[in-house]
Amino acid sequence: MSVSVGSINSISVEAVDSNKGPYPLVHLSTAAVYGISFKESIRYLAQLSPKEAIETAIAINNKMGTYCSKYESYLGGDVGIRCSLNYDDLCFNSHDKLNNSEEISVVIGLRAGISKIIDEVSGWGLRYSFSIEDSSVCGIHPIYQVVHSKNTEDVISSYYERRDEILALPDPSLLEMKYPNSLSPERISHYRDPLYFLSSKYALCNLGIDPYFSIQEFILYPMCYTTVVLGVSINKLICYLNNSVKKISGKLYNLIMALLLQIRYYNASLIYLIFVRGKLEETIAPVVHEREVLIIKSLNIIILLRNYIKYVSTIREIFMPFLEFHNFVRLEDVMKIIESRILDSHLSDYRSTYELEIRNISSFLRNRYDGIIINKRMRIKSLLGRINLNDENTLNSICLFLGINIIDHTLSKEVIIEKLSIETSLDAETKSTKGEDKLVFVNPAIESVKDLMKDISEMVLFLSKPK
Repeated sequence: MSVSVGSINSISVEAVDSNKGPYPLVHLSTAAVYGISFKESIRYLAQLSPKEAIETAIAINNKMGTYCSKYESYLGGDVGIRCSLNYDDLCFNSHDKLNNSEEISVVIGLRAGISKIIDEVSGWGLRYSFSIEDSSVCGIHPIYQVVHSKNTEDVISSYYERRDEILALPDPSLLEMKYPNSLSPERISHYRDPLYFLSSKYALCNLGIDPYFSIQEFILYPMCYTTVVLGVSINKLICYLNNSVKKISGKLYNLIMALLLQIRYYNASLIYLIFVRGKLEETIAPVVHEREVLIIKSLNIIILLRNYIKYVSTIREIFMPFLEFHNFVRLEDVMKIIESRILDSHLSDYRSTYELEIRNISSFLRNRYDGIIINKRMRIKSLLGRINLNDENTLNSICLFLGINIIDHTLSKEVIIEKLSIETSLDAETKSTKGEDKLVFVNPAIESVKDLMKDISEMVLFLSKPK
């Protein structure tokens, strides 16, 4: 495997220098929730609104995988329905029938790509490990004890506590000859670089046999190759996300981009440290007084590797629940999918099961809609209350925009609101812009009211249908 010095150095600049602060406290607090430390990742997280951050936290904590109505906000809390059918399979196989089919397709692609990265890095945790039996053999070695400190924060301090003992360890050649096939602690009671204690495969190898005596051939090159290949996959997934930006919500884009950039930061930093350690192996003589430089560089690789594995292992819990179908598909959509299944002649054997599921969902929605309608009507009342027609400037601007005689006191507030709602829904090219610039503060409220009224109308229509 060949990796150019220029490419490695460019990676190191991005991975290390970009982390210089300071950052606003609000950005750091949001990043801490998701285990994010890389500057660019924090920048994407900071683009989440407070509402989006809360909705995401609720979605992540929805461990039961409950599906909710499309008329409910995630801020509504814990109300949903747990499916008796496998809704995830239904959504996966029939998402093309949904209005947000493009978004679901992207979610499926992202979930597959991130899962692949998680599986690869999680596999390192198994690769760089010891069995109980091997730990009993290697556990007394001072370098093993340093490498396997309980917390990565303690690795360097643990080394300095054992520094004199480690630097005084004898050269391996004589002991390897004395105990060539033994798995006893005596066989490895000599100096080995900390990287050899990443796994029993390395720790118990005979350093007198090629290629085990070469840390570059035996450990560094394979590790670097694996990490570089993974970096290619990470970059491809970032490109996929960027190419899909118009198909998904800003909330989803910012969250996943923050995640991928953090992973890429760990990966690029690891490649850089491996490269630096390899160059030192070529320039520093393997003598006792030069050991410490190599030891510290190797320990830095081990610390970063362990933190990388730890971070990626938490992604399943922190991020992956956000990519579950119940966060993108609502119960009304599930009903649509099931109804399409009933019409499929090839699935007639499942008709009774599907019909029962539709009745269950319908019953749940009917029970929920009454309360949702009440809440939305209260919201409409609150929004309309913000339009102060008693304010002369506001009233003048609205009447001028609508072409209403300002001295006509027979018009009620409801009539003016209705006329304003109709007028603001007209095409921008066909309506007068006279006075419109003064209604910037009114239009958002009117648009929200129209959306709420549309939702109410749809729910009332659903409730009017026979059960």
